[in-house]
Amino acid sequence: MNRFLEFLRSIGPAIIVAAVVCGPGSMLMSSKTGAIYGYQMIWVLVLAAILMWSMVVLSARLGVVHEHTLLQELANRLGRPVAALVGIFLFLVVAGFQVSNNVAILAAIEPFLEKEGSTAPALEGRVALQIGILVFLNVFVIAVIYRFGNLYKPVERLLKGIVLLVVVCFAINLFLAKPDLGA
Repeated sequence: MNRFLEFLRSIGPAIIVAAVVCGPGSMLMSSKTGAIYGYQMIWVLVLAAILMWSMVVLSARLGVVHEHTLLQELANRLGRPVAALVGIFLFLVVAGFQVSNNVAILAAIEPFLEKEGSTAPALEGRVALQIGILVFLNVFVIAVIYRFGNLYKPVERLLKGIVLLVVVCFAINLFLAKPDLGA
């Protein structure tokens, strides 16, 4: 048991990356794709997983090998315009992840906002409410991070628990769903 706990302690930053990559947006989009298309589009999910894994491994290697950040290294070697272009691209990729996470947040809280007896989705057509909820939650998270600057260890522990819970839930769901692998 001690070896297992040591292993969990040693993978700290990897859990943060796993929580981002396997975040609520990724889970929601993967589940919706499976629900709508069945096994027809599984190749997209496999390709996305391979590409994401490749980018995480490459980023980790670059982070370990180089003295500066990726963009500082690019600016030093190829010039500021190249670093700025890559920085903009990386920002858009991260923004895409956050958009998918925000969509998942709205999907998760929607059942709590439905009116009793109504069949229409609670947030459909209520753009101002959606924006308000997302702005509030994002500002709240940013404020907590800035207010309590030394949050890395508690957040890391929380994410370890959440990622473990997600893996266990996926395993249980896979067992209970009994997917037809021949389909």
